[in-house]
This record gives sequence, C-alpha cells and structure tokens, in this order.
Amino acid sequence: MLNKNSSILTISYIGSKLIIPYYNAMGPAKALLESNVRYIAYSLKKKYIRVNAISSASIKTISSSVIKNSKKIINKDFNSNLIGRYVNIYDIGKTASFLCSNFSSAINGQIIYVDGGSNIYFNDN
Repeated sequence: MLNKNSSILTISYIGSKLIIPYYNAMGPAKALLESNVRYIAYSLKKKYIRVNAISSASIKTISSSVIKNSKKIINKDFNSNLIGRYVNIYDIGKTASFLCSNFSSAINGQIIYVDGGSNIYFNDN
C-alpha cells in the first residue's frame, strides 16, 4: 500500500501522439498509458498520491532494440531536438527523481517531456 504523499511514475513516448514509423501498436498502447495516468491521478487524489509520466526521447535500450529501425528513430529524435545532444538515461533519472520528490508536490496527472524539445519541432529531414 502506498503512503500519503507517495508518487507513481511511468515512462511514455511521443508515439502516443504522433505516428512514428515502425512503432506500430506501441503508439496506441502509450496513448492508453497516458490516459490512465490522468484517470488514476484523479482516482487517487483523496489519498494524496500523485501519478505522472515521463515522455522520453528515443534511447537505446534492450526494449528499443526490438523495434525495427530503432537506430533511425533515435537519430530522428536527435536531429529534431533543440539541445543538440542525445537525451540519456541520466536525464530521465534526474527527472524521475524530481517527480518522486517533494519538489514536485504540485505536479499530478501530467506527462513531462524529457526529449530535448523534439516534441515541439518536427524535422522531416
């Protein structure tokens, strides 16, 4: 059982909102996950349990390696981001630490993008 002021966190991806070639069924699955973040946050409000998601840039992981052309997707994210470098697991971890801490006590039911800004800029090159 979670204590009062606990935090639940999950990981999503921009494929929940945009068509990402080769991401296939994962896009609708991530859209459902993001919707569940909002509904669960609402249902847990009286217990003071926060629920949020991090929408991460494409990162090379064991999971991403099974997606066809994952290297192309990762490079596309890099070419579309606004920070000029790859987003890494430490970027995600720092944001996760923040969202699980009291520093984010007023954030609930949100999708936080940690993608270098690629969600606001589509580069079709």
